[in-house]
Amino acid sequence: MQKQVLSQQGEFVCPECNSLSAYAETRYQQVFHLFFVPLYTVDERIGYQCTDCETLFDESVFEDQVNQEETRWECAKCHHKWPATNVRCPICRTRPTTAAK
Repeated sequence: MQKQVLSQQGEFVCPECNSLSAYAETRYQQVFHLFFVPLYTVDERIGYQCTDCETLFDESVFEDQVNQEETRWECAKCHHKWPATNVRCPICRTRPTTAAK
């Protein structure tokens, strides 16, 4: 498999690791080689890869997040923003003290 990072990058709530993470639009290609010469592409997948857990998602992951309108809370210690489903901050292990914004 050959990996190529494309132009689009940003932040989203990853459904796999359930945190606010960076993503990159990524293309994976599986190419058939004959004596180290690439002949043709066997399989190609384009998707959005979470930079934390490295899971590849299709573009429907963004549609799901727009429809959910998830609330967030900010950690008082490290000031990271987390989904309301997180009971504690994964970084400093503190619980939310204020209401979700």
